[in-house]
Amino acid sequence: MFRLFTTSRKVPLCISKILSTSFRTTAILRSSDNPADSTLNTSSKSPPPGSEDANQGTTDGYNDSIFDDAVADILRSAKLKARRKENKPPPEKTGADGLPIGKRPTEYDENGGIIKKRRVPRKKVLKLEDGLPIEKQLVEYDEDGGIIMKEKVPRKKVLKLGEDSLPIEKQPTEYKEESEIIKKKRKKRVPRKKVLKLGEDGLPVINTTYKRAQGKLGSDFYNKPGLSPRDDVRRYLTRVNTIGARVKGLSQKSGDRKRMNIVSEAACDVILDRLGPSLQKHIGCDIIDINPGAGVWSAKLHDMLKPRTHILLEPDTKQFGQLLEPLLSAPGSTYRLVPQSGLVWNHLEAVLSKEYLPHQTAWEREDPRLEERNDTLLIVANLGYYPRKNYRGFPSLAQMVMYQLIGAIKAQTLVQKYGRARMLIWMNDEERHHFVPKSINQRRKPAMEADLVCEEITEVASSTISSSARDREQSIDIRSLKATLRKMEDKGIKVPEGRESVALQTLKGAENTQQGSPVIEKTPATRKKTPRFAAERRFTHFTEEFEATFEILRSAWRLPDNDPSKIAKLAEYKERRRRWQEEADKTIKDSYQKPMLLNCESRITFNTPKSLLAWDRREMEPLRLDAKEFFPAKPMCLIDIQPKRLHPVLRKTNNYDILEYILTVFYVRWVQSVNEGLANLLPGAHEWLVKECPSLRDPLKGGNPDLDEMTVRCLTDEMFVEMVEAWARWPFRPSQFEILSIMGGATHDTGVGATYDQEDMYRSI
Repeated sequence: MFRLFTTSRKVPLCISKILSTSFRTTAILRSSDNPADSTLNTSSKSPPPGSEDANQGTTDGYNDSIFDDAVADILRSAKLKARRKENKPPPEKTGADGLPIGKRPTEYDENGGIIKKRRVPRKKVLKLEDGLPIEKQLVEYDEDGGIIMKEKVPRKKVLKLGEDSLPIEKQPTEYKEESEIIKKKRKKRVPRKKVLKLGEDGLPVINTTYKRAQGKLGSDFYNKPGLSPRDDVRRYLTRVNTIGARVKGLSQKSGDRKRMNIVSEAACDVILDRLGPSLQKHIGCDIIDINPGAGVWSAKLHDMLKPRTHILLEPDTKQFGQLLEPLLSAPGSTYRLVPQSGLVWNHLEAVLSKEYLPHQTAWEREDPRLEERNDTLLIVANLGYYPRKNYRGFPSLAQMVMYQLIGAIKAQTLVQKYGRARMLIWMNDEERHHFVPKSINQRRKPAMEADLVCEEITEVASSTISSSARDREQSIDIRSLKATLRKMEDKGIKVPEGRESVALQTLKGAENTQQGSPVIEKTPATRKKTPRFAAERRFTHFTEEFEATFEILRSAWRLPDNDPSKIAKLAEYKERRRRWQEEADKTIKDSYQKPMLLNCESRITFNTPKSLLAWDRREMEPLRLDAKEFFPAKPMCLIDIQPKRLHPVLRKTNNYDILEYILTVFYVRWVQSVNEGLANLLPGAHEWLVKECPSLRDPLKGGNPDLDEMTVRCLTDEMFVEMVEAWARWPFRPSQFEILSIMGGATHDTGVGATYDQEDMYRSI
């Protein structure tokens, strides 16, 4: 039966050999119990030569002798196990009394039964002195092994005696000859007298800034004559924020410790020197100062402009009251403290009245004087909070307030109802890229809205450190920086030492290291073999080729329509564009296609007559500020916002919502093409806007004839104004109510400028 099983075609030969060995081993082990059968000849089990099984094994390339040797080894081990079973267990070792050694736990009788043995405890041998146990021994045993209880005798302590035969004084107790303890009286501790340093007036100088026992500040912060918190603002804020919970009378509002303030007077002086020429027209103006905080920047600006009214909207007077008090109590002071939050529009509207601003006049909505620049009013605000906190769909509170301040320019409400008022805004350094982007990839909805309503939006001072990885080619940044330096040189503006931006320091370092060496001469050859530099060369090659191809399109667009050379140039552009795309698809991986197209967009938008980014149009390089110049030690930035005259189409109230709707749809995904963005509008809007907005397809104005190759982040403010005008002419345009229903609610409040309860906003900070 086994033969039939193993010779079946369904069983591999190697498995049949193993099964054969297993059956043989089992037979040998069974026969090992019988000595007569244990001498099994394995050679007799192999098939005879010439048989079918023998031929089968030979044909398969297996040798039965190998398996027979293995069976023989198993047989030997089986014999050894059988012999061990037949043998008796080895005799146990016994002691002198004939009993098993004590280590063995059990004994056996003649019949093999177990004899229970009672373990006798080992008698402990005690060392004796003078017939008695040593003092350390606690128990004794009698002759029968019983325990004799023994009282412990305390060891007599040997004392060191002095020359007078008395114990040394360091010993806390003394003994007589009879070993009786004499209680020693402890000496009363005399407190060390504190040595006080005396001042010039002969009075003690106390260095402590607060009394720990009472847990409150002294009557004077430093307890020194003539010294106030304004003499060291950083130290004062550090003390207040560190021991604020234990200081009597300090405010414990939720937004207390998150406020950021500039505390360096030197930094304020450098910034005002840079802004000095543009601030001259504001001398003697009215200043609305929102969240002045420590008041360092407010005081410096006040000393320069000498305003006729300086309103301080500071809600936390208990925290910053001691810092602002010297400003309010100065002789001839024009400061006026309002203990309300300027970020709550209801509180701000209460200040925008004749009671606080008697020299300002609020104009009606359709009054043309709203478009005039108002140099007699300056808005200053501090929106710096650390850490940042998301609020009502906005990444931070600063972005929400900036969104509403820019919206007030469009709606001509709040502070803009007096005319176009300039705004100087302090904010967290991380927020600046949302409003002054450094690349096309950072140009989102806030930056687009700022371009629509601002004549200038400038980064005056910041850490000058890029917030992300390189978003565009370094060559474009260098060209932008050199253009800015030429403007500064023409105006005679110099950068103070130590205030150079990171980009300017890098450029100067590169210019100062143009010295040749044998090692550098070998670098170009080495770079050719490096994959990283090879990839960069490919990127540069395709970017330059795309830029040259697009210049052909621009040159063709400058020609009149009836010029024959225009048709030839357009055909040349299409052919070169097609070959460029085919070569790019073959050479550049799919994962690198988007970065390459981003580089192409950056070059095209930079080379337009008016650079798309406000950063590339800057007149001055920003000043570098250090984190140690702020409290807490986190960098801040100063943004200068100067509103511009609104386009007539944007002055109409109904068009606000049209613009907001188009911006919202487009910038939901800012990398989508213009065709995709137009298709996401209402049905029929795509065809109408493409026909009525020629600037979208004009390469001389930043457009592209193929709207699939142009992303919405490359649209200019003129294009959005043109789309709003075309929308207003659209016969099938929806009503304002329908647009608001699509967007989910109103976007502007023409009365106050807020769309929800901002009291709740301030409480949540």
